[in-house]
Amino acid sequence: MITTASPISDRAFQVRVGPTIDKHVLAADVEAGLSSTPKRLPCAYFYDTRGTQLFQQITRRPEYYLPRAEMEILTEHADDIAAAVGRGTVVLELGCGAGPKSKLLLESLMRRQKTAVYCPIDVSESAIRQNGAALMRELPGLSIEAELAEYDDGLDRFFSQEPAPTLVAFLGSSLGNMHREEALGFLARLRRRARPFDMFLLGLDLEKEPEVINAAYNDAAGLTAQFNKNILRRINKELGGEFDEDAFDHVARYNESKGRVEMHLKSRAAGFVRIEGLDRYVEFRAGETIWTESCYKYSRRKITEMCALTGWTPLHHWEDGRGWFTALLLAPAPDRGLFNRRAEPSI
Repeated sequence: MITTASPISDRAFQVRVGPTIDKHVLAADVEAGLSSTPKRLPCAYFYDTRGTQLFQQITRRPEYYLPRAEMEILTEHADDIAAAVGRGTVVLELGCGAGPKSKLLLESLMRRQKTAVYCPIDVSESAIRQNGAALMRELPGLSIEAELAEYDDGLDRFFSQEPAPTLVAFLGSSLGNMHREEALGFLARLRRRARPFDMFLLGLDLEKEPEVINAAYNDAAGLTAQFNKNILRRINKELGGEFDEDAFDHVARYNESKGRVEMHLKSRAAGFVRIEGLDRYVEFRAGETIWTESCYKYSRRKITEMCALTGWTPLHHWEDGRGWFTALLLAPAPDRGLFNRRAEPSI
């Protein structure tokens, strides 16, 4: 465990390092992804220090509506959320790139109590430390117990400690980065961990006009293209790769029939790329792509079905003024849902 003191007090700012944050895991994922058809790379590897900075810049672009829509909801309803979850609630956030939104939630809770505990789980140490330091400066009475880990590993460790009643926050439509079956499985596992008094705040991007969505992932400043290519830069830096970023084009398009943005890196020419850390060359055809991210958009019907399948009861839901984004406050349902019944052993 690594512990650092707040710059303004002796309040705790702890960062626990999980076992899976490892170069060997990166190598295994890159090996598997670039050996598959089509080629793929996990979007989690966008987020080193540079990737986190790029994403923060993307969130300020006028085309990228998601954070502003969600912020509108939370600005109006953070006090309602705090009232619903009650005093003494720990806030566990999956990912910590939602700094201003996290601050809104914590401020609303801390108007009802003098202190609060915030437990972000993220794979980016720079994001944890940067956002955590800002929150510690701005919110006297806040303590932070962060997990540098993948979500499931961090959740297992957190709930194994039998914490106080907890609000799990999954903001920014991050669930949309998971494929449908993967998202259902994740929500079902979270439901199995949750206790009757825990709650879940989920932000989701809603289906809308394709031109609005496509513009959000193809910003005029080219920041999303840099963000997409950062995964190649990271392979070069950490695994001795020899990718030429200029040899790949950023491609992002909304697949309306699948309800998702599909983000790729498209090879401009045929050739081979050496990756020293894998001791291999990777062949690319001209026009071949690496699928780096999917961003699913949800209809209201799909959200209702997803909650029922995974054992969550909607207590409240809110939308921004344009109906582009929704935030849901969920509670564990008595019926844990079809996906959990599948996982339970038969007697």
